Amino acid sequence: MNADGTSGRSTTIRRTARHVLLCLCAVAVAVVLIPDWRVHADAGATTPERRAAGSGASTDSPEAPAREGRANTAAPDGERVPAARSQPPPRPRVPADSRPVISPQMLDDVLAVLDDIEPQLAAEVRRSHESNPERTMELLRPHLPSVRRMMTIKSRDPRGYQFRVDDLRYARKTNELAKKIADAREAENDQQVRRLTREARELVSEHFDMRQAWRKHEVQLLERRVSQMRQAIDTRGQQKQQIIDDKLEEISGGVVSGDF
Repeated sequence: MNADGTSGRSTTIRRTARHVLLCLCAVAVAVVLIPDWRVHADAGATTPERRAAGSGASTDSPEAPAREGRANTAAPDGERVPAARSQPPPRPRVPADSRPVISPQMLDDVLAVLDDIEPQLAAEVRRSHESNPERTMELLRPHLPSVRRMMTIKSRDPRGYQFRVDDLRYARKTNELAKKIADAREAENDQQVRRLTREARELVSEHFDMRQAWRKHEVQLLERRVSQMRQAIDTRGQQKQQIIDDKLEEISGGVVSGDF
């Protein structure tokens, strides 16, 4: 009798435990599936309240309908059309009286170079500056890069600057003679052609001599530069240990430069 009672109670306990375990499994499945079901339900919502709640925007805001209209814009065939992007505002035009005007000193320096390399342009700039100073920059702007290079050469190497000026002058004279010879040939004036050809020979000979002197000057500058570099190398060789010590001190301080 006791054995049967004990066996019955064990069976009841096992059944109860099985029911409890099934209930716990059902609760666990519900916990996993219910949030996923709510997400899908919210994604399929079509009411303005649900869309506003999903996007974090209020339906009372005037920007909400505008955003919906841009997002849902579609072509007649059902394809989505991207929203138009706003264009940047146009740049304001600079008044003529506020455009940069060249300073008197700068103008004098530029004209000094133009007198050497472009006399006609220099005269035109002077006439324009007297009558309409605002137009001066318009005339000079295309020529400023080359003029500035010549100004730099003039300050660093006056002789080299003069060689360049002479080279431009010879080139202008040669072009003028070439045009005159062509006109004389067209007019069948053989005497004029011979005379101009002799002038051209003398001019080209002078131009050649000038360019030879210019090249010699350039070689002298290069030799001077090479001599200075050799002297600097010798000086550094004598100061090797001091340079190394200074570099190690820099490294120990935690600041390292790429030059030494």
